[in-house]
Amino acid sequence: MPVNPKESRCLLRARVGLLMPEHRDHWWSVTSETDGDSMSEELATVCSSYVLPWLEQFKTLAHVDWKPRRGVMIQHRLAEAAANLVLGNRERAAQCIEAELVRIERDPAHSKWKEEQVSRTRAWAVEFGIPVS
Repeated sequence: MPVNPKESRCLLRARVGLLMPEHRDHWWSVTSETDGDSMSEELATVCSSYVLPWLEQFKTLAHVDWKPRRGVMIQHRLAEAAANLVLGNRERAAQCIEAELVRIERDPAHSKWKEEQVSRTRAWAVEFGIPVS
C-alpha cells in the first residue's frame, strides 16, 4: 500500500452530500458576499452530524462490512482484498481477487474493457504475491 495513495486509489471514498439526508451531491459556493462564520458553522455541523459518524464505522479494518454501498460509498474494487492483505489474511484476499475476476467476466458493462480489467486485477494480485487461477 503506498504511503500517500492518490484519492482515486483510496479504499473508501464518499461525497459529503451523499452522506447528508438529501443523499445527493452538494457543493458550497464561496463568493465575496459569503458569511465565513455562518459557512464555518454549517460545515462544522455537517462534519459532526454526517461525516464523522460515517467514518466511525470504518475505525478498524477488521470490523468493516465490505458490501458495496451504491450512492453513498465509492469503494475501490479491490478494497476488501487490500484490507485482508493488511490484516494478514492472504487466503481471504485471494478469494476476493477471484470473486472480482468472476464479476468482471460476467458483467456486460466490462465487455469493452474486460481484458484490460482482468489483466490489471491479475497484475495487482501478482504484485502482492496473491495466487490466482
